[in-house]
Amino acid sequence: MIKSLFLVLIILIITINISFSYSDRWIWVDNVIIRNEGGWERDLNYKKISCADSMNCIAVGNLDPFQPCPINRITSDGGKTWFTTYADTAFFHGAPRPAVFKSVSYPDTNLCIIVGDSNYVWRSIDRCHTWTKSRINAIYLPNQDNNFDVKMYNTRYGCIRTLHEVFSTTDGGENWIKVDRNIPDSIKPSSLYDICVPEENVIIVLGLREDLLYYFLYTYDGGQTWNYFNNPGIWLTKIYFINRLNGWATGFTQYANSIYNHIIVHTTDGGATWEKQLDSLVNPKGIIYLKRIYMDNAGEYGVALSEQDILWKTSNGGNKWSIDTSCNFYNLNNNSWLIDIAFLSHSSFYALSSNRFIYKYFDINTDVGSNQLKEDNSNIEIYPNPCISGNKLSIKLFSDIPDIYSLSIFNSLGQKIETDYNTQFVSNFTLEFETTGLSIGIYFLSVKSKGRSIMKPFIIE
Repeated sequence: MIKSLFLVLIILIITINISFSYSDRWIWVDNVIIRNEGGWERDLNYKKISCADSMNCIAVGNLDPFQPCPINRITSDGGKTWFTTYADTAFFHGAPRPAVFKSVSYPDTNLCIIVGDSNYVWRSIDRCHTWTKSRINAIYLPNQDNNFDVKMYNTRYGCIRTLHEVFSTTDGGENWIKVDRNIPDSIKPSSLYDICVPEENVIIVLGLREDLLYYFLYTYDGGQTWNYFNNPGIWLTKIYFINRLNGWATGFTQYANSIYNHIIVHTTDGGATWEKQLDSLVNPKGIIYLKRIYMDNAGEYGVALSEQDILWKTSNGGNKWSIDTSCNFYNLNNNSWLIDIAFLSHSSFYALSSNRFIYKYFDINTDVGSNQLKEDNSNIEIYPNPCISGNKLSIKLFSDIPDIYSLSIFNSLGQKIETDYNTQFVSNFTLEFETTGLSIGIYFLSVKSKGRSIMKPFIIE
């Protein structure tokens, strides 16, 4: 059994409190500062995040390339607290360079799979507390280090994708079998760049041909037979299928002077035909294209993330996509970008930055295109914030417009925990709220009136 190794690093964990949230929708839930024995601060570069449910999630990353060290961060209470169960620091004692984390899949609290470079696989069956380490028999080339991915459909079936091969498991990751041997030479890709496993024995792969054209390979029998669909006419970047027929893909076309447009296409027949849902011209200072897309299991709510943190949202299956302007981290978070998202529900998800931060996004109002949720909530005061559980919380509202105002309190999962307060006031209104019974964590006050809605976070400690 491989156990966590803390041989050289001193890991200081700082969870930023709610008063340092970037906006009404984004809050820090974890910020890990890592220093070596000499006191030098090292960057934790996150790679992937995956959630078994709304309470249990895992993020994986590594220290900078010059001092590699794979590290995970775990939450089992919905993001209130995070802890580490694996950190290989043997490299600092002169051991060979360890395999570093590349991707993770957490389909259930009874199983988590991490894949790393050098063909290594980590497996946990106890909520990510202890790990066993094995190695798949894949082609390994130094230039494919960043091209490992794992997707588990459930606790039995899933796949690992390398740059050139696909492996599947039917026993929860104890054994892995190469399944791309039966791809006919006439459609065999030169490399593989994305994979979806939306059902057992259903594998959909984004491949690249020798003529540099992306296309879709698929099998519905676990790899016994393979077929393909042609490119829908764009430069593809990511695919996301919720079943064998219903899927989305992101891509772009390029114009002069590095101008890229964001494109999202949708299929309901497994990729035989595609309908364009989004085609928006973006004129950035640098190269910006869509790099991630996520949909809920019903195919109704979804988000798409671009380079330099342009976030698109939909609440109607992609028929309408709208930019969420609250996602703007470049000037706020040490010049780092968001790199991955774990989609929890229609109102919340986790996001990883490239330098040690984990954020949680929370939005009561999920209607795409609505402008009711304002960034400026200066006409609401919550005191004290943070508040000790059991003490009274003072809520003050200021308005020059007489109206009926509805107040609600939600937890970090988007669940309403308090009955609405309805009152009519002008200029100044104060409400004393009893916090007895509220557990430690992050909460949100929602104030609604005709024509507008404001939300403000607070913390109970």
